[in-house]
Amino acid sequence: MASFFKNHNPPYPYYYNGNYQNSTGLYNRGGRGIPDVAANGDNIATYVSGEFSLSGGTSASAPIFASLVNRVVEERLRLGKGPVGFVNPVLYSHPDVLNDIVNGSNPGCGTQGFSCAPGWDPVTGLGTPNYPRMLQLFLSLP
Repeated sequence: MASFFKNHNPPYPYYYNGNYQNSTGLYNRGGRGIPDVAANGDNIATYVSGEFSLSGGTSASAPIFASLVNRVVEERLRLGKGPVGFVNPVLYSHPDVLNDIVNGSNPGCGTQGFSCAPGWDPVTGLGTPNYPRMLQLFLSLP
């Protein structure tokens, strides 16, 4: 996160450590960066009240990422290994198991948004899952 702000400093006012009251800041610059990871959540087929439609957003991408982690857990269990637990420390230590997204932005709130950049960024985090790489890494762990 520090690298992103050093090399790609957004031009927006910010606040620190959740102290947004009486602030003109648009985002929290201290603490944990969000998001950790991303997944393509656009044009996802949904079925609601007997109707099919296309939807998207975090409500679609979060379950997609979670399902890949679940597949990893199933493969570990099949080999007699345990579940993976909290995956963030492993992913931050091995960002190469994710596809680093370096183009794009997330405009909104009257701004051009943040930009994607090499490494962690506030648009896609560490990137999108590369299932074969994730599986290989997590199967190699005890």
